[in-house]
Amino acid sequence: MIQNTIQYMRNALNQYLIATFNLDETIVIANRIVDQQGVMPIENNNKVVLSLIHVKPEDVKLFKTKSDRLSKENHLAHSSPEQYSIYMLVTSSFDDYNETLKFLDTSMSFFKKNPVIDRNTVTNFPDTIDKLYVEYQHGEDYMQVQNVWTTMGARYQPSVIYKIRLLTAASKEV
Repeated sequence: MIQNTIQYMRNALNQYLIATFNLDETIVIANRIVDQQGVMPIENNNKVVLSLIHVKPEDVKLFKTKSDRLSKENHLAHSSPEQYSIYMLVTSSFDDYNETLKFLDTSMSFFKKNPVIDRNTVTNFPDTIDKLYVEYQHGEDYMQVQNVWTTMGARYQPSVIYKIRLLTAASKEV
């Protein structure tokens, strides 16, 4: 579910940036900001990088189930849909600072234009997810943003954080 979400976001943003700037190569990748040795991976250079930074279950009634009687001995149990929020860092990492700002700004425009994404509004939407709600995360102050980068063991790069709420289908068990 998480991998599908990040990969879908990568593909959708990549298509948007390619169309906007008439590019002929992949410009968005899903990758970590730094590798295990604390070095920025070479494949991040001159790319927009999407990185998972946190996963949080949403407050739903996890054990609430509804049951339909199929026969005297069989029931169909419907559990509540699973809901998670993932926090995705969008980093613009280009040699030319103007390119860095251009791609970050256009990436932000994409997410602003698409606050709710589902299979009715886009193609190739993951089957495991019903809807995605994209929400810009306002940093309370400079220190919060700095803490994210410090925790990752990296030096700050122009970036934004989005909270993506995932609504998955409820399971049905007999």
